[in-house]
Amino acid sequence: MTDILGNSGRAIIEAMIDGENVEDAAMLAKGKLRPKIPEIVEAVQYPLSEHYRVVLARYWRLLLSVEGTRIALY
Repeated sequence: MTDILGNSGRAIIEAMIDGENVEDAAMLAKGKLRPKIPEIVEAVQYPLSEHYRVVLARYWRLLLSVEGTRIALY
């Protein structure tokens, strides 16, 4: 996966935050990533604990917030 923040990556991250198992989250891969589902499952070898899901959700919301306020810094 070259763009973790592409459509597939975002869907997988959100599924992980929601507590879906790794196999179901990987099935959300789209397009050229579909054949790589086994590799995605292997890369995310275990489900996230509740604590890490909360932390991931917090950072995910922060990222979405920052993306919503794209400001040119030049």
